[in-house]
Amino acid sequence: MDTPQNRNFFKLAFILLEIVTEQLRNVFKQEWDKQHPNNPWEDDNNSLQYFIQILKNGGTWKNNKSKVPKSGNRNDWDPTALFFMLLYSGALNLPAVLKQHIDKLRQIRNEYFGHPSTASLSDAKFQAVYKDIEVCMDGLNCSARLKKEMDDIRTGVMKIPEDYMRNIEAEMKKVVAEMRTVVALQADNNKLLTKLHFLQKLMLFFLVPLCALVCFSFVSSFMQSTMSSRESVRTNCVNMDIPVTRIGNSFGTYFPESLKPNYYVGHDREIDTAVSLLANGTYQIVTITGPPAIGKTATAITIAQELVKWHSFKVAFVDFEQLNVTSNQIEKDIFQEILFSLGTGFVPGTDVDPKQEFQTQMRTMKLNQTLLIFDGIETILDSKSKSKFYEVTKQCLSNNIKLIATSRKDFNIIGMSIHQIKLEPLSEPLSAEALHKMCPGLNEELVLEISKKTGGVPLLLELIGHLLQEAFYEE
Repeated sequence: MDTPQNRNFFKLAFILLEIVTEQLRNVFKQEWDKQHPNNPWEDDNNSLQYFIQILKNGGTWKNNKSKVPKSGNRNDWDPTALFFMLLYSGALNLPAVLKQHIDKLRQIRNEYFGHPSTASLSDAKFQAVYKDIEVCMDGLNCSARLKKEMDDIRTGVMKIPEDYMRNIEAEMKKVVAEMRTVVALQADNNKLLTKLHFLQKLMLFFLVPLCALVCFSFVSSFMQSTMSSRESVRTNCVNMDIPVTRIGNSFGTYFPESLKPNYYVGHDREIDTAVSLLANGTYQIVTITGPPAIGKTATAITIAQELVKWHSFKVAFVDFEQLNVTSNQIEKDIFQEILFSLGTGFVPGTDVDPKQEFQTQMRTMKLNQTLLIFDGIETILDSKSKSKFYEVTKQCLSNNIKLIATSRKDFNIIGMSIHQIKLEPLSEPLSAEALHKMCPGLNEELVLEISKKTGGVPLLLELIGHLLQEAFYEE
């Protein structure tokens, strides 16, 4: 703790964790009061609850609730909480320049205090980092008092308390101990890594057919059980063996939540945007397109879950892959499928005309927030029944029903505005996150290799995850 390099490190720690943090607290209040003049931040629980309500209204509370500070007092917020509140919460619309400076400070904090290996910093490095911080603080309109404190720390006029340095050093020791634990865990997983070497080779040389190979040879039972679960929900709903929520004598909510995998990651921005647009009525239609196995159905159901939870939507799921799109009575079949999935009590095969019954039910649906998920519509888009499908869709939209359609190809309805979501493969970090959720403690080297070789295809990740669970986690 007595070397110049040690002193440089603790100077930087004090500047970042104390002085910069104070300025970030000031910036938050300034921007919040400017953008929410009727609800200025009062550093109390009322302000925090108002902030949480903003997240709920925007459909982002579920994903962010673990990141929200427990206290509304800014003095209790550490840098991690402040970076979330300022940059990622969505409650503030910061100017681009402010965002740039705050994010630069976040990067500096992460680089030198996220996973520090030693409490040491050369004079040249300290001066360079200090200059970067100084530029950011100027961009954030830092007060003269805080600037002087920074300069006093840099020049040594203001001494850092000994107990402060001891606390920082103690925190560093904790981090080092945690890193050693991780290394030990990786060493314990070497046996697993050896066992799975054959899987790496399969991915390297047979990536394209791997999904079908694994699906057929190893996890067919898993896929079959998933389909059985869907059919079971469908059958039970018809037989009323499970309760169906009723609104008066109207309709209920039916959609297979089990289709959303537990490890679902990625596409948060797209999901939040779709929830907001459908909830506030900016768009009636959201289309989710992309190649096979990219997660279209799971994303649609995730959006629906958010709308049900935070905006009291009633949701129905219509699986177009179960329809005979070449049938001469396809329009009737679509209406029957919608009526069934809405839990209206309509029984196919009776004398009741599905189209007429649909119009009757529409009068009730207008009084509620209703969402239909049309899943897998590419088959009907490629058939002669395409025009009839568009007619049914227009009738739904004319009755204020919201619609999410998943397809492998784009589609448009003349005269209707459509918000399009085109899903891309997951990035390697998100693929790794999914694997870690499915297979906790999996060797990091193997996780990175699988993430690269799978190309970010969610279904392939799911199949490999189940293969690993069945093959090795039982042991």
